[in-house]
Amino acid sequence: SLLAFRNTLSGNMPTTIGHLLELKTFDIAENRLSGRIPEEIYSLTTLERFIISDNDFEGTISQSVGNLISNAPSLRDLYLDGNALDGAIPDIPIDTLQTLEEFLINHNGITGTMPASICILRNDTINP
Repeated sequence: SLLAFRNTLSGNMPTTIGHLLELKTFDIAENRLSGRIPEEIYSLTTLERFIISDNDFEGTISQSVGNLISNAPSLRDLYLDGNALDGAIPDIPIDTLQTLEEFLINHNGITGTMPASICILRNDTINP
């Protein structure tokens, strides 16, 4: 686990985060981190919790988030809320969403419509 929430960390998230191949929990919430979310994070297969809430990350939510969800079969929590992300939520294949319990994207600049794959989920804890 990498737990570094509620600090004053700043700067960009390093691309070397993708080297942490056994990482289960990644929680860097409530810092001052900025820039884009590195694509390397989406290749981690052991993640159960990915929490980057309340930072200053910007850019769009990559289509690779679908890869993260499908490549990390134990992923339960995906918290992207409270950043400066914009654009549309990418369509995520429904068969990859079965273990996801919480998907937080509130308090961003998200536009467009919610993908149908997310709208039909069975779990009431998914938050648009």
